[in-house]
Amino acid sequence: MAQSINSSIQENIVVVLDRPQDAVNIGTVVRAVKNMGFSHIRLVNPRPYTGSDLARIAHHAGDVNDALRVYATLDDALADAVNVVATTAIVHSDRLQRRDI
Repeated sequence: MAQSINSSIQENIVVVLDRPQDAVNIGTVVRAVKNMGFSHIRLVNPRPYTGSDLARIAHHAGDVNDALRVYATLDDALADAVNVVATTAIVHSDRLQRRDI
């Protein structure tokens, strides 16, 4: 019984990335989502990427890659959400940005 409840909860959790800037970041989230047993990721207005970009980072997560959905706006991506939890990244001007990955 606990297994089916857990599976039901996992099936209803969706990770949303708003305007992700780097395929490495998307691939890392794909791998993390797969590791936690979830399968749904929505991307809002991402920078261009390819499936091979993600596969290079998110090994053995093709099912999650295939299930990715892209939305034009955050409102569209959250239209069917009941509860939303959010975090944000803060850009620090004194922090060097790596561009060689």
